[in-house]
Parts: sequence; C-alpha cells; structure tokens
Amino acid sequence: MIETLERLGELGNLAGREVFLFTDNSVSESIASKGSSLSPKLYHLVVRLYCLEMKFLCKLEIIHVAGTRMIDQGTNGLSRGDMYEGVMSGSSMLSFITLHLSASERSPQVIDWVKSWVSDEGKKTVEVLSPEGWFTRGHGHHGAGRRNLDGHWMPEYKAGIFIWEPPPGVARFAVEQLRQARMKRQDSTHVLLIPRLVTPEWCRNLIKAADLLFEVPVGRPAWPAAMHEPLTVAVVFPYLSRRPWELRKTGLLVELGGKLHGVLKEDPGAGRDLLSELCFLTRQMDTT
Repeated sequence: MIETLERLGELGNLAGREVFLFTDNSVSESIASKGSSLSPKLYHLVVRLYCLEMKFLCKLEIIHVAGTRMIDQGTNGLSRGDMYEGVMSGSSMLSFITLHLSASERSPQVIDWVKSWVSDEGKKTVEVLSPEGWFTRGHGHHGAGRRNLDGHWMPEYKAGIFIWEPPPGVARFAVEQLRQARMKRQDSTHVLLIPRLVTPEWCRNLIKAADLLFEVPVGRPAWPAAMHEPLTVAVVFPYLSRRPWELRKTGLLVELGGKLHGVLKEDPGAGRDLLSELCFLTRQMDTT
C-alpha cells in the first residue's frame, strides 16, 4: 500500500491532496496517530508515511473501520475473486464512508433511547444540540441577554440536559467545546454520542472530560448491526457542591463502567435501567 502511494507521489498525483485510507487493522491506525511503534518493521513503515507526506505535500488519514463494513463494501469479497459485492456491484463508495453523519442521522431511534434514561422527570428538558448549539446553548446560553450598567452585553444562562451528537469527522471540535462548557457552567448534564470512527482525533480528550464512558455494541435496538462500528457514549454529570466535587474516577462510576458494556451486550433493557438509576442517583447526591 505504501509503495503504491509512493508511486502515485512520483507521478505527481498526490500534491495538495488528502488521502483517506480505511483499514480493519486497529494497530495501523494507532501507530499512524502516535507516530511510533515498538516493532522495527512497523516503525519504518510509519517513517515512510511521514516522509511521503513531507516530500509530496499531501495529507494521509488512516482510519480504522469494522471488518463487517469492509465486507459490505466489497473489499473482502474482492480478495477471494468475488466481483459482485459492494462497490463492484455498482454501489457508491461514498455510501460506505459515514464520517459526516451524526449518530441520529444513521440511527434515529438512538435519541429516544438516551432520553429514556437521562430524562429528569420534566424538571429539565432534554435538548439535542445542533452544531451551532455547541457554541451557545451547550455553554448554557439562554435568551437574548441584556446589557449591564457598563454597557457590556451579558448573556443569560440556564442549566439543562444536553445531547451532543457530532459527526466523527468533526467530533474533536465538539469535545473541545464540551470541556470548556463544563468548566464554565457546572450544573448541566451532557451526553455525547459519537460513532467509533476517527477515534485518535477525539478519544483522548473525551476520556479526560467524561465522568462515564462506555460503548453500545452493534446489534442493539438503538444501534443496529448495519451501523458496523460501536457507538461511543460519554456522560458528563454536574459538579457536586461537596467532596469529591466530581463523580469521575469515584468507585461508583469505575465499577459501573466495567460492568456496563457487558450488560448492554447481553440485555439492553437492563443496561438502560442501570443508566436511569445512575442518573437519578447523581441528581439526588446534592440534595441529601
């Protein structure tokens, strides 16, 4: 693959272009994002990739996808001589690339599933944020605001329960805004939904921000098998008014995070009930 790219560069077909390489090998994505590997052979391949980018003034994106997606796309069958699957049968290649689609655009029922366990029994409305809302309502802005005595415009603020669902291709910008919003307005609840694609760009910062982080496996009612990659769900709870101030890394959430994936895989209904009980408990902690 690298030799092919080097040949394309020598022919002048890479200059100024961004090349997307999709693979079902997660190690390839990992070493490309880190820029290093303990394996000498893999390390030298990474060096060749970075040299290729600098020499031919191009950008290479290596993205891990599920093996089932490659089967549907036709690559798996093509290696066995099957010429009638996926793109070989006439399907558009772009139909298998979903970096621009949010979770609800791919599976509309996922929003109702989240609302079923994060709802505050009518005290706070669950709001699904648009991309514009990442910079306004997600930060607690509410209403037109007013000018203070010095003539400066002051926004109005209102806490809420917000669902962020950025497409994977721009998820890092949403995660950045979420981290800022949480520090400024500490009494809102945030739920972030991202299909597990382009993870090196957003996963590290999301781990730092989330109180609870888990994956919904494919094949669940809210996330069917046709989605291929699991759905990453991050929950950010409001800060507490007493120690430990935040729930992140507490024994309660560490233990729950370890069990939740297995529960969701075996019994989605039990997983939803468990999440609902957790959200109710976090709302009661500051009132007891």
